[in-house]
Amino acid sequence: MVPAIQLSYVDPTGEYADIRDFHERVGRALVQVLALSHRIVFRTWMDGNGGEHPLDTLDDLRRIRPEVANSQDDAAPDLAQVGPQAGSIWGWFRYLTAEESDRIVRPHGIAEADPGRWVLQVLPIGADCGTNRYLAHVEFCADQLDTEDLINRCRNKTPALFVSLQGDDLDEVSQTYAYHQVDVNYRLRVLSANFHGGVQARFQSPLQIERVSDPGTQRIIGDARRALIHDNTLMKCLGVEKVSLGGMRALYERGAERMICDSMQVRVIGYCHSPNAPCEVVAPWRMWCQMQDELGPDAGPPNEVTGE
Repeated sequence: MVPAIQLSYVDPTGEYADIRDFHERVGRALVQVLALSHRIVFRTWMDGNGGEHPLDTLDDLRRIRPEVANSQDDAAPDLAQVGPQAGSIWGWFRYLTAEESDRIVRPHGIAEADPGRWVLQVLPIGADCGTNRYLAHVEFCADQLDTEDLINRCRNKTPALFVSLQGDDLDEVSQTYAYHQVDVNYRLRVLSANFHGGVQARFQSPLQIERVSDPGTQRIIGDARRALIHDNTLMKCLGVEKVSLGGMRALYERGAERMICDSMQVRVIGYCHSPNAPCEVVAPWRMWCQMQDELGPDAGPPNEVTGE
């Protein structure tokens, strides 16, 4: 028996997105942009006696106990703001083991060989000093989870934002079957628990202090739309051409609208390239189509009637 020929497929070079992890890259980038834009940040640290102190320096950041930071490595990391500058936002990455630098900080409670680092974040466009940070929970989860599941997932920490993959649409845009346009569909669900209920749960409260802590589901969706309009390539995520915003609709309400959930559709349009040896061999009929595309009426032999 003649053994089957084993072809060694080349990996993408990094110039184009890889179709194998495109959904993961886009999903993480979508969560990251929305979290960096509106998620609540740590501004203080607690000492062993229960005293609370402001995060003024990087040494203060090192004092945040590891058990305070999330241990599940969610797609959206915990955030901390050091000093009064709104741009000095650090994200907690549970499994990172990189050496300390001007952009990476290791807490005092973690050994040098153990994972867990604070990383200085690059904020998306629009996430400046005027940003209202109110999201207590940001998570990537299955679209099949119902609203009761979402309430349990966020452990009643609201407002909460959930991003879910709904599927994609692929379109071949090359004659080698190797280059695809990928339209990935997501659903954003916003969960809010508002004591007032009714109109103030969906819209903004007339009280400033309440608008800061929970501006209402429809304003939160509006803020998410604004953030994705400002940064519609998801911070230049590899392969992403643009983010296309979809419609919003109400999903759920309970207790005179004191617990409500609204949703919004998002489509991320991008391109993936999967180079391999067989795909680079163009079929003759496709080669002829390619010549016609490039040469137009000059492609092929002279016309037998006119001689041109």
